[in-house]
Amino acid sequence: MQAPRPATRLSFRFGAMWLMTLLLSGCAQVVVDSKGAPQQFSMEVFSVGSGKAPTVLIAHGCDGARLLAYRDWAKQINSWGYNAIVVDSYSKRGIGSTCNRSTIDTYRQGADDLIKAAIWLQAQNWHSGKIGAIGFSRGGSVGLALANQDLLLQGGVLKAGEHSNISAVVAYYPHCFQGSHTAKPNAPTLLQLGAKDDWTPISNCNLKAKTDSNYHINIYPNAGHAFDMSYPIRTVYGHYLFYDNEADVASRKATREFFDRFLH
Repeated sequence: MQAPRPATRLSFRFGAMWLMTLLLSGCAQVVVDSKGAPQQFSMEVFSVGSGKAPTVLIAHGCDGARLLAYRDWAKQINSWGYNAIVVDSYSKRGIGSTCNRSTIDTYRQGADDLIKAAIWLQAQNWHSGKIGAIGFSRGGSVGLALANQDLLLQGGVLKAGEHSNISAVVAYYPHCFQGSHTAKPNAPTLLQLGAKDDWTPISNCNLKAKTDSNYHINIYPNAGHAFDMSYPIRTVYGHYLFYDNEADVASRKATREFFDRFLH
């Protein structure tokens, strides 16, 4: 497989109709007009290098999209034969962190960004087929919001009869917020959870109620929060974070198999 193309940031404007699409060689912003109120997010695009392929959108954690781990994930997804887009919901809005103040509105906003990115994506000549999403921590909660049609309708992200156009969702160690416990997700949804997670404990996820066939749940017994990110052991906002190689390898294998199953 060819090496991924370098990441490119794109600038465009949404409204009732497409007003502008502009490809830039450097850093840029994505400006979104929605309901008369400007909203901003930026994207880094990692295409597979040749031809057309399905695409996976990547939603970042509560500290924003600056971690290199998200670019590493994009390249990993490229190696599986998918385009990848890191969607940054914070930088252009001037948000540094929401780790101590994430709310359901934060997750809805992230879901709205991914839905708009998916709309734009369908017109790109390097994309073909279905669209998936993968999120980490806060981004995992964005994934749970994406999978909950009622939540998106109640928040005005979607209107009656509209759909997110996301065909598969992977949520790594999400905060299972109140309202995320939908019995019937609107797309196949894979939860990747660490049994030793003291930041977003799996006890909040009401797993016994998630019996719908669209739910796929993996629990890694020795893993904590951010178990897939190979950084030194650390304490962040009072929570213990550590890398777990066994869980990382197993979860990436499960993620690839999940996307291969539901994006083709």
